[in-house]
Amino acid sequence: MDKDSTNEIIPIEELKGKDQINFSEKISSVPQKDADKIKNSLRRNAVINSQTGETGVATKALPTILNTDPETARTYALTQPKENFFEDNKGNQYIKTPTLIAETSKRAEEPRPPTQRDILRQSRTYLTDVSDSPVADKTRDHHRKQLETQMKKEKRNVKREAIRTGKLDPSSPIDVHHKESVSSAPRKMADPKNLDPVDRALHQKWHKQGGGTAAEWERFKKDERH
Repeated sequence: MDKDSTNEIIPIEELKGKDQINFSEKISSVPQKDADKIKNSLRRNAVINSQTGETGVATKALPTILNTDPETARTYALTQPKENFFEDNKGNQYIKTPTLIAETSKRAEEPRPPTQRDILRQSRTYLTDVSDSPVADKTRDHHRKQLETQMKKEKRNVKREAIRTGKLDPSSPIDVHHKESVSSAPRKMADPKNLDPVDRALHQKWHKQGGGTAAEWERFKKDERH
């Protein structure tokens, strides 16, 4: 699991003033006590990563968020892949909000009683309020700018290394290819492991034919004897 220093994890209940999260109106068919229970649970257990803008919810809140019993909630958490969580340095685990939005949507389409389905939709609405909050979006914009600056630096580094090791001829134009594209994996835009220095003509040929996955890129280079 990704570990973050404690000062990077901000409980949403600590947000003040214009950064406070405003929850949407209650769904009319949902009992007030159930809507309040979900909202209060999120206020106590939802967090924002102040470095990346990612949002998450403490796993102890899952019975309320998923409108289920503790045993079923625990089983759900145990079956999730590690990339669906982040963790602070005290060992507190948070399941990422988009994962829970998808799960509440899935459960709301199952053959459950109408009130249960509506409560799940209420959870989804409040989870979306957390995920789409202005303070989280502001943090994401700042993080993106940091990554873009770092990406430029890393591109220069991989180009220099390719020339130094003789992998590429500096007399020909050199590009840096993202094995996983920025549009599909923006968090990897500055990851040196995701950057591949390549002859510009070959790079242009790859994109002219439509591009593809990282594995397809490797096969393409092999076929082109690069």
